[in-house]
Amino acid sequence: MVSTTEPWSWKAKKAQLIADANARAARRPRVLIPRVPPRPTQPRPTPVARRQTTHFRFFDLPAGLRNAVYEELVVVGRDFYFKSDVRSDNDQYRKPSVKLFRACKQMHAEAEPLYLAKNIFHLPLN
Repeated sequence: MVSTTEPWSWKAKKAQLIADANARAARRPRVLIPRVPPRPTQPRPTPVARRQTTHFRFFDLPAGLRNAVYEELVVVGRDFYFKSDVRSDNDQYRKPSVKLFRACKQMHAEAEPLYLAKNIFHLPLN
């Protein structure tokens, strides 16, 4: 433990350390950083307006419109399943967009019944 009867005090030591640090800082070369003019500020959109301009919430659409979108994407009339897709009568029908089922569980649950009910499936026997 340090006694208080020593010839120097903590206040004097602290003042000496601060003076030494200031002297070292004064010897260092000064680097001037150029001032960058501030960017012009634009008014920020409100959270509701930002959501309307940046995101389209598909599940906010009415069920009838969502079903119309699903029918357009997955109902093709006939769906052929062969080992190879090279088949002459297969060319007149477009392929369904079944990647839609992997988007989310709700979309899969809504679109799969339409896909299975409104398409005719042709499966090979051999």
